[in-house]
Amino acid sequence: MTWTWRLIRDLDRWLEAAVLRQLGPAQQRAVNWLVLITTALGLGLAWATPRSASLTLMMPIVAGCFLRGTRRFWLLPPLAAYHYWLVGSLPDTVIFLVGASTTLLFTVVTAEKFRTARRQGSELRRSLGVARHVQRALEPPVSTEWGLLEMATSMRCSETLGGDFICLRPVGPDRFGILLGDVMGKGVRAALAAAVVTGLYGELAREGFGPSAILEITSRRLHELFGRFELFATMAALEYDSKRNEWRASVAGHDAPLLLRADGSVEELLERGMAAGIEPDEHYQDMRRPARPGDQIFLASDGLIPDGLPELEVCRMLLGSAQDPADQALQKVVTDLQGRLPPGYRDDMTGLLLRLAE
Repeated sequence: MTWTWRLIRDLDRWLEAAVLRQLGPAQQRAVNWLVLITTALGLGLAWATPRSASLTLMMPIVAGCFLRGTRRFWLLPPLAAYHYWLVGSLPDTVIFLVGASTTLLFTVVTAEKFRTARRQGSELRRSLGVARHVQRALEPPVSTEWGLLEMATSMRCSETLGGDFICLRPVGPDRFGILLGDVMGKGVRAALAAAVVTGLYGELAREGFGPSAILEITSRRLHELFGRFELFATMAALEYDSKRNEWRASVAGHDAPLLLRADGSVEELLERGMAAGIEPDEHYQDMRRPARPGDQIFLASDGLIPDGLPELEVCRMLLGSAQDPADQALQKVVTDLQGRLPPGYRDDMTGLLLRLAE
């Protein structure tokens, strides 16, 4: 970057700071001196070329916009008097005064709107920062264990806030519940809906509801709160019952969880219904499968799975990392999947791996 562009960039930042009233005392004194010099230059040019007085006397008017408070308006009476002394025409002086007042008022109002917009933008960025901090606090840990069940999660937002969520909660003394979902869209509304689902799941888990019941209640609640905004979510609810050695799963518009057995066989925990939040009376069914030592269940949001990727390819990745801890195995799978996505691809990416110890 040449010195000319650096000068223009620094001048632009300095003018922005002056408009936003973010200059320090020394810088503000420099502004006052520049206003004084520009005013003297405008007065001199007007005296040298009276015919262009209406134009050259605008220089101190524009420079005076960088003064604070009512001081910027003090320039109008003496400049109008000076203009009349130079041109000797009252109509011309009145026209100059109207033009100068309009220029000054327009600049002052525009600067105030600019300050308001920047202030609101700063408040919005701070609010988004707080919201992202809260959203991160609601995310489950990267690695969790419950008895023989080992769980690993991976979450990445494409923007400040995302609509993916994972909930891990004991549903009773012998049952552990898992919920993974993806709210349609991104940003604030998706994050808000995800937070609602996360909070609701905590209540339902404490009351001991099973996967299908959780999806039905959540779907009704989403429809009540966000139905008029056409906001919905795809979800998969799972449950591990250590007493009955059983997996239970119910799916609302989401890709089915993959159950990989220790012998390499694959099953889909597929009992799919409509995405949650579309129809308030949608019913879901539980699919039950025996839980065996060495079982692995993989589940991900659609942002992580490349289009057209065979399920057996994901299973191959899992089998290749079977000897690694669950969190490391999941990270390898996620990295491999991300490497298959097209360049510049942006979406929330969430993955979950469940593993039953042998």
